[in-house]
Amino acid sequence: MNPEELSIIFRFMLIFVYLTVAVFFVRKYRKSKAAGFANMFFLGYAIFFTALFSVQIALAGDALWGYLDPSATNWLRGQFPGHDIEENQDKIFFLYNTVQPLYIIGLSALLLLQAAQIYPLEKTINWERAIGTKMLTAIAIGLWFVFIPALTWSYLTFVLLFGTILGLVYGLVINVGVNIKLAVMTTGDLRKRSLAIIFASILFYFGFIITLEIQELSITGDGKLDIVLGCIIQTLSAILYWRGLRTVD
Repeated sequence: MNPEELSIIFRFMLIFVYLTVAVFFVRKYRKSKAAGFANMFFLGYAIFFTALFSVQIALAGDALWGYLDPSATNWLRGQFPGHDIEENQDKIFFLYNTVQPLYIIGLSALLLLQAAQIYPLEKTINWERAIGTKMLTAIAIGLWFVFIPALTWSYLTFVLLFGTILGLVYGLVINVGVNIKLAVMTTGDLRKRSLAIIFASILFYFGFIITLEIQELSITGDGKLDIVLGCIIQTLSAILYWRGLRTVD
């Protein structure tokens, strides 16, 4: 079995992992709501893993389609027209290599996933307007303007990509920061839960980025093996999320 075939198998296996965890959090949220207290953590993670389930179906389907008919997905893994023009490159500055269809779609999906994840955290720290969640969602939607030929190689693309980096950093800081605060302020099972979520978050983002096959961030030197490694890391992340919150009512 070659690395490409192995990567496709692991992508499809991850679909069932995310479906299982999504169902778990949906049930936990419904149970908390029926008890008279709608747990926003459960809602956020239910949305997060349901979205991941959908994204993984698309990624696995694309991988299988590309394996069966390589020419069908060349546009996704290729470059936007005009990538070799120096004037276009200058407008995107140091983020030029990220202006590819696959990366734009992947980054947009990652921002939406992160928005779903930090929503309950912003509510926990009494940020009623959930400014960060709205900001991440707006940038994720804005990234799709990059597919408009007149805007692809514009300063707007650089602004959106730089905003994506800042948004991802913000989301990670909020996610890890709030749980670190909870870990410091609590003891016993609550501390274990917060620590599990911290490590789960770090593992998830690391694993997800690896599966985007970004050459500069390759771990194994082979994009397909990076996908396998990324899927394994994301599975470990899902298990940590489940273990961290399985005893919470």
